[in-house]
Amino acid sequence: MIKMGSFRSYVGLEEYEMKIPRPVNSAFLQPKFIKGELVIAEAENVLKFTSMSKKKGLSGSLFVTNARLVFVSSDRVCSEDSIPLLSINTLCYYEESKGSGGKKTKRKVKLGPHAIDSSAAMSSTFCSASTRIHELLVICSNFRCLRFSFKFSLVDHGQKICNALIHWSFPKQPEKLFYLDYCRALDVYNYGNPLPLYEIPGDWLREIKISRTIGYRITMANMEFKVCESLPETIVVPANLSDVRLTSLSGKLKGSRPPFWVWGDFNGSAILRMGKLHNESDSGAENQFFETLRKAHPQKRKPHIYDLDSTFSIKEIRQSMTRLFELCCSESLSNLEDMDSKFLSQLEITKWLSWVSKVLQVSQEIAESIVNLNDIIILQGLILIQN
Repeated sequence: MIKMGSFRSYVGLEEYEMKIPRPVNSAFLQPKFIKGELVIAEAENVLKFTSMSKKKGLSGSLFVTNARLVFVSSDRVCSEDSIPLLSINTLCYYEESKGSGGKKTKRKVKLGPHAIDSSAAMSSTFCSASTRIHELLVICSNFRCLRFSFKFSLVDHGQKICNALIHWSFPKQPEKLFYLDYCRALDVYNYGNPLPLYEIPGDWLREIKISRTIGYRITMANMEFKVCESLPETIVVPANLSDVRLTSLSGKLKGSRPPFWVWGDFNGSAILRMGKLHNESDSGAENQFFETLRKAHPQKRKPHIYDLDSTFSIKEIRQSMTRLFELCCSESLSNLEDMDSKFLSQLEITKWLSWVSKVLQVSQEIAESIVNLNDIIILQGLILIQN
């Protein structure tokens, strides 16, 4: 369907097993926006296919906002299908460049905080105005796949959608995050708003009272992020750890991440997170802190320390997840049928279930230590900084 003014052409639509959409004013094909949501790019006359099909589906308009990817059907005006931008893992698209003789080239773009290491790589992905995007496959982190065709859209619509998805799914500039736009629109920074942001002492004080934690206090030592840039300005720390000792200890830890409280209860159980030492020669300061925790515990129990770096490998987990995506997110029905007979063996090769089993095992050990022994658990490792 090509729309030029009041003229509509359905040449080529007969190859698709979908209803010819009735004429709908594009003004009515608008999603129901969330507070603070802004449209970054949109494309009209887009075909959205059902899973594993390139013929069955719906026609409508596709929007990229600062929060999500939204498809609004022209067959059912009130019908919306949307996914959050932060859930998008991979884009696969078919492009055609001028002078290629109509030949389509398949390309793949990995998204996510670690997928693209430089802004230059992102800006050059769709830099050519002569490139036309014909089809787009969006693969989400929950293994959901959405396929769109821009055959009946304007030439540059597919390119605009892809550009917007690449630059806004995982923006490098924090000001592009939808969370900030939502907060400004909802004015959540008013003290009367029930949504806790844990940026003020009152939010932490409420959390401590709810959990009935003993032996911990709120500190403002990280004001203006002087101690650690990756933690809030207000954090909860052991009551017998002074701000001077806290600042001194953080300087010896990776990421300058001092020990801070995550959870606790009235029995003395608690979960703390902290960075690992830069140098083992500074272990005296760390051991002194552990002894401080032991003395403050009602039963004088030593804290139980989990070195997550030695237990988990971020690189191997990410590789395992990539292999799992390739296995579960087939791009066509034929690929899925070919994989079906050897799915279980291929699943074992990904090692994903082994990683899940290891995480559950460690979680069970921690839970049993807290419930049965009222232990203080300390989670150490760079994995806590990279999550």
